[in-house]
Amino acid sequence: MTVTYRCRYNPWTESVTLALMPEDNRPRPDLYRFTVPDAAATLGVTQDAVRKRIARGTIPHERDEEGRVYVYIDLTKTGKDTDQDDATKTVQDAYLRSMEDQIRFLREELQRKDAILLSLTERIPELEAAKEEEPEARSWWRRLLGS
Repeated sequence: MTVTYRCRYNPWTESVTLALMPEDNRPRPDLYRFTVPDAAATLGVTQDAVRKRIARGTIPHERDEEGRVYVYIDLTKTGKDTDQDDATKTVQDAYLRSMEDQIRFLREELQRKDAILLSLTERIPELEAAKEEEPEARSWWRRLLGS
């Protein structure tokens, strides 16, 4: 019988605990058995996320006689997929550039409209002075009758 080690990582204390585990009950030799909390810490997700994966059947698992659930994880695949990360980063960078361009455009529009408002505000006294200088307008019937 081959003996393997079960790793348990505690994120709070940043410690790793190794425990001996028989290899014969693993579905595949490259999978390691973890409890749900340990699997969540190893995968970097919440315990609820691991339970959902179990419910969907997307992660190998087993339940012992006492009702405890164990999850099997391939430790070589727990790191993030760099190809997907690069593609996601490229899309996010393009989106970020587009948002920056829109912000720049809107700022320029604000400056342009502020300049228009400033020039109109400066003309208000001129318009009020011109309005005061205008002679009183006579009605059409006074002009017709000559009064």
